[in-house]
Amino acid sequence: MEEKTKEVVSVLDGTVIRNKAELIEAFRKSCYDEDAYDMLAAFLGGNLEEDPLGFYINATIRYCRSPFTRVIDVEERSDPVGFYMRKYPNATRRAISYVPMTGEAFYEKYGAEKVWKYFDTLCYRNGVHLYDLFEMDNDEDVKIVVSAGKEFKERIMWEIATDWIDDICDSLYMLSVDDVAAICGDE
Repeated sequence: MEEKTKEVVSVLDGTVIRNKAELIEAFRKSCYDEDAYDMLAAFLGGNLEEDPLGFYINATIRYCRSPFTRVIDVEERSDPVGFYMRKYPNATRRAISYVPMTGEAFYEKYGAEKVWKYFDTLCYRNGVHLYDLFEMDNDEDVKIVVSAGKEFKERIMWEIATDWIDDICDSLYMLSVDDVAAICGDE
């Protein structure tokens, strides 16, 4: 795939991003931990290195569906898949075909210590606590906590992933999907 030559300038700090490598570097630098976006891409079922536009569209679709979104166009929020399908059909088809990793698979791949590190950071940054993920007066949620099984790991991983997605969609560089597409194209 041939890279586009359009430059994108960060709204916040004036950083000039000229190509896919600089774009990927900007993604990685926009999070508190440069490993996070590769882990997020793996968790979402995408590939940051090979498909940054598909990855970003997938993350943005999930962000639009999150109750924590802030600066999202109304049309984009109400129908994010349709919104991006009209603008970037090829990348959107790839993005919606991603199959997310299970929480259990993520724990197995990266280890409970690494998940704990990110959950602890999430709690510190966002004031989220374990009890925020479960309704303790709901028997099904209590069962999930007591069994500490796959559903428990899923909730923890989606909470961490939401924090990472928040960083990428509301990042230091303030890149839009249009900015990413200007560099990567919709191949």
